Amino acid sequence: GVFAVLEVISVAGFACARGLSRLGWEMCSAQLGQKSPLISKEGMDAAMGNPVTLKTFFGLPTTFTNAGLQIYSKDKGLLRRGQSDGWVGWMGYGGSVMQWLPEKQVSVGYVVNLLEPEIDNQRANRLQGAVETCIARLEGRSQ
Repeated sequence: GVFAVLEVISVAGFACARGLSRLGWEMCSAQLGQKSPLISKEGMDAAMGNPVTLKTFFGLPTTFTNAGLQIYSKDKGLLRRGQSDGWVGWMGYGGSVMQWLPEKQVSVGYVVNLLEPEIDNQRANRLQGAVETCIARLEGRSQ
């Protein structure tokens, strides 16, 4: 039998949320200069290097690094509806997520099996907000 006829990583990846979250955590750790068994600080610096901002995805400005990771920054006017500042990572077409927030040393993985009806990844944006609400509660401040 045929397993896959077409490979398009942004729309047909095979992963679990726990694995994506762990990968994001290791990348976050390396980005902060902490030892990671998966990637060195130098490797992560190279992955995060040369960020380029282009109008992609229906003319929306997006910043991608050498490794294709997205940087969410209000300073560059790159936040869309519901997105939060400071996150790094990937949002897949359909709503799956591998992102981390270096400032708070937190990583999130989320995998879905149904295509999200909105093209601008609102599911992933809502997840960012929910994680930040949890962080605020843990830090004793409301959001």
